[in-house]
Amino acid sequence: MTVVDSDEQNTVFSVQDLFDRTKFPTMSDKRPVETEPMFAAVSILANAHLQCVVSSLKFTLKATDRLARAQVKLLGQGRLSDPQEFPAQLRTAVDDARGCLGDIAELAFQEFRQLQRRLSELQETTRRLAPEARISEGSYRRRWKVKL
Repeated sequence: MTVVDSDEQNTVFSVQDLFDRTKFPTMSDKRPVETEPMFAAVSILANAHLQCVVSSLKFTLKATDRLARAQVKLLGQGRLSDPQEFPAQLRTAVDDARGCLGDIAELAFQEFRQLQRRLSELQETTRRLAPEARISEGSYRRRWKVKL
């Protein structure tokens, strides 16, 4: 609220008085506002975006840790002492690499399931924003006939 100098005593000028409150509803209005569910839906979508970002970061960190440990292990095994042992060492390295990739796939699957569960919860919250349509089965009357 801003006080404006005037010849009249106690002249008060409010910026909010300039706007028609029916055109610009606010959260502080006492009457129900139709735009609040829209803001809630936008907030839910922002939360979903945040969930996706957090999930991808968690997966990236876990996968990076698992890959780094596997690479260190493989580099430690990479020293050949005898050329005759090369095929056995190669098989061991390939098995370790495959195991690492399998672990990462399992991490991805677990993280995807957690994200899917969180997004399903947000989807249910979004569904509850709008009232359900009440259609009685008895009110439907077919107005056409099948042509023979």
